[in-house]
Amino acid sequence: MPIHDWTRSSDAAYHSFQLDWSCQLSERLNKGVLPRPVYAMSETIELRPPAGFCPLPEPGGPVVLRHWDETLLDATEQPPETRFQFRDDRRQYACRVVTIRDDLHRPVAAVFWVTRQDKETPYRLEAIIRHAVAALTRDINLLVVDLFPPSVRDPQGIHKAI
Repeated sequence: MPIHDWTRSSDAAYHSFQLDWSCQLSERLNKGVLPRPVYAMSETIELRPPAGFCPLPEPGGPVVLRHWDETLLDATEQPPETRFQFRDDRRQYACRVVTIRDDLHRPVAAVFWVTRQDKETPYRLEAIIRHAVAALTRDINLLVVDLFPPSVRDPQGIHKAI
């Protein structure tokens, strides 16, 4: 079915569409489509990896506090340990999903929307695939909506990647 070419739109425009669509779908499902006590709700899934802070080792012996009058070492004598980090300045939009839950609040079905960022960012694509496989292996019915053409990371499309 022909649909708007979202590759020509900004990420913000697609995010707005995705957010509105998920809210409207939840509302429509809850107003007469789903039998009670089953209900739909729009949720956000976190796709970013957890922030990794440098591990701080436990001291090997007793901690000795310095007095204020001790001289500190010059950074040129003992340079600090460093590491390089790369920063992605693009705005990261949330991943929206509509879940249909039973009377015990367990998900029984879900609708995922794939974004351009999901296809361009390796960890986001891996997270989408991981969430989809987790849902399917737990017998949760899943609809994946991918309005973007296949990319380098999913050359045969997101459904084949899953």
